[in-house]
Amino acid sequence: MVGTGEVFAALLGQAATWWVDAGGRPLGERAAERLYLEVPHPERPGRFNDRRDDSGLPINVGGLRQVMRRWPWIVAAVEALASRQAPEGRAPTLHDAWRAASMAHSAAYLARFQGGEISEEISSLYKTTLGFSRVFLTLLLDDPARADRGLGEVFGAEAFFELLDEEGWLMGSHQACAGSRASICRLYEAMASPVGSEAPAGLALEGVSLLGSRYAELTALGVAMAAATGRVIAAGRLDEAPGFGLGPEAGVSAGWPQCARICAEVQDAPCVEAVRMAPLMGPDGALSLYPAGAAPESLRGFLERLDGEDPAPLAMIDAAFVASARPVMAAIMGALGVEGAAALEVGDLALLVSGVAEPGVG
Repeated sequence: MVGTGEVFAALLGQAATWWVDAGGRPLGERAAERLYLEVPHPERPGRFNDRRDDSGLPINVGGLRQVMRRWPWIVAAVEALASRQAPEGRAPTLHDAWRAASMAHSAAYLARFQGGEISEEISSLYKTTLGFSRVFLTLLLDDPARADRGLGEVFGAEAFFELLDEEGWLMGSHQACAGSRASICRLYEAMASPVGSEAPAGLALEGVSLLGSRYAELTALGVAMAAATGRVIAAGRLDEAPGFGLGPEAGVSAGWPQCARICAEVQDAPCVEAVRMAPLMGPDGALSLYPAGAAPESLRGFLERLDGEDPAPLAMIDAAFVASARPVMAAIMGALGVEGAAALEVGDLALLVSGVAEPGVG
C-alpha cells in the first residue's frame, strides 16, 4: 500500500520524472536521461520561426510523436477540466486555468497511486500541461491583479505564446519545447474558451478533479513554505542552517530544518521554482493563488501558525507546514482510496529531498 510520505514527495517533488508509461517512455523524457536513452529518442533542430531556432537546442521528436498521436484526446481532456472550473458559461480566469492545468497533469498521479498503468494518453496529458501549470503559477504570483479577469482578456492566445517565447519558457537546459505555435495556442484556447465538457474515454474526471484540487492546495502550501524560508535566508538568519547559499562546496546538512533542505536541494519543484522567480515575496503571497477570500483553511492556517513572525524560525516553518498540510494529505489519500493512511509527519519531508535523484542512484 502506498504511504503518505511517498505520495507527498511525488506531488511536490520530481518522482514522476522517472515513471514509465504504457508505451515505455518516461514521463520526464530527457530529464530521466537513462530511461530516455533506452527508448527511441530522435532529436533534430527546431524550425519554429521564434527564439527556439537560434538557441541551438534540439527538440524531442520521439516525445512529440507520442503527443501528436493523441492530440484530439489531450484537447478534449483539457477542455473538460477547464469547463469544470468555470461552470454555467463563466469565462475561465487565470485562477481557473492554473487549477485546470494542475488537475490535468495530476491524472498521472491518480493512475500511478491507484496501482494502474499510466496510459500513453495520460502520459501525454502530463507532458503537455505541466509547463502550463508552472507558467500560470508564476503569472498569478507575479501580478495578482489580473488573476480574476477572463483568461482570454489577460492574454490572447498569440500574446500568450509571445510571452512564453520572450521570457524563455520554451527553452530548457538540454532541449527546446517541441510544440508548435499553433498547438500551444490551441491548448491555451482550450483553457480560455472551452467548447466541450465531455471527458474522453480513459480520463477519470471525478477522481482527477478531486485529486487535482487538493494537489493545487498542497502546491499553494509549498509556495508559502518556500517563501517563508526565503525570508529567513534573505535576512541572513542562518543559525538553524549554517552554510545555506554558500555554494555546493558548503554542502547541505541533514541536520537542517526540512524547509531549508527542500529549498536548497529541490529547486525544480514548482513551489520552490516559483518563489525563486519572486524572491521578495512573503508567505502571504500564496494567497494570490486563490480569489479574494477563497483561500483554503490549510493556507490560512499556515500563515496563522507563523504567528506574525517575519522571518519566522525555520523550525516553526517546518511545524506550521506539516500541521497545515496534514489534513490536505489525509484528503488526498482518501481521494486515492487508501484507508487508514498514516498522518503526514515532519520526517516525511525528507522524502521530498531524497526523491530528487534517480531512484536507486546515490
